[in-house]
Amino acid sequence: VLFNTPIAEEYLKLANQLEELAYQYNDNPEELKNPIAQGADVNFYGGIHKQTPLNNAIWAGRLNKVGILLAAGANPLIKDSESNTALDQVLKGIEQEKRLQSQGYPGVTEKELRKLEDIKRLLEEAIEKQSTAAK
Repeated sequence: VLFNTPIAEEYLKLANQLEELAYQYNDNPEELKNPIAQGADVNFYGGIHKQTPLNNAIWAGRLNKVGILLAAGANPLIKDSESNTALDQVLKGIEQEKRLQSQGYPGVTEKELRKLEDIKRLLEEAIEKQSTAAK
């Protein structure tokens, strides 16, 4: 068994806790700080959809959690099991909501669409910082 040590078990416990907290629909970023402070990997890749906590926070539309994860070093360029980066994920969400609204479906409210646009901006800034740092 690969993860049969106390340290490995604690690592997985913290990573799973962070992933779950990022996915929850409340937008309280404070709850993410404890597992991060205890060493949870913000780039932990797992779960049923092979996503990171950042992907989960985006999926749930949690702007504040996205910001906390990016500030803690989450990599927005990690691809999920469908080869989507976090930016791909949010762009698809924006496109889908705009398409639904144009077809007469209520979709998300304008506030939610603005939140997706804000998440997109945060991701683009993080990607730019990574690109600059790599040079």
